Amino acid sequence: MKYHPWLTHLFVGLFFWLALSSFHKFYLSVSEIRYSSADKTIQVTSRIFMDDLEQLMEDRYGITADWLTPKQHPGAQGLLEKYLSQRFVVKRDGKILPLKLLGLKEQNDVFVLFIEFSVDNWEQTKQLSVQNRVLMDLFEEQQNVVHLYLNGKKSSTVLDRDRPETVQEF
Repeated sequence: MKYHPWLTHLFVGLFFWLALSSFHKFYLSVSEIRYSSADKTIQVTSRIFMDDLEQLMEDRYGITADWLTPKQHPGAQGLLEKYLSQRFVVKRDGKILPLKLLGLKEQNDVFVLFIEFSVDNWEQTKQLSVQNRVLMDLFEEQQNVVHLYLNGKKSSTVLDRDRPETVQEF
């Protein structure tokens, strides 16, 4: 077999490109949204990388949250709820629903956030809009995937700075 120096350069270049590209961080959250008729609430489970949430608390509020440890900052959950109320907005027929952060848990390198919005007379809902701009103020490349499971139908949308909102008509 004949030796081709360009082939060696190609493989070495490809190796370094793959190695370096694996260090490029991606910014992503995933939220599942469902309506619970028993509780009359829209229930949200949102998954956000732990280091991104820690950086948010440090950059925006100047605190080290130390989530789920004995050293957790006493105001961390309240500040997170305030932030989410501004950046994760659910509207029913054009009216903003109040957000309630129920809590969070750690799962591998991700925080799972439990959020709910109270809704009366769900059957009368004509439109639901979800605006998820969480972490978009911190990371330009942030993308937020939203899975809606409503009225027996599933829809999924990738939200970003150019398109931070999805609307579901009923």
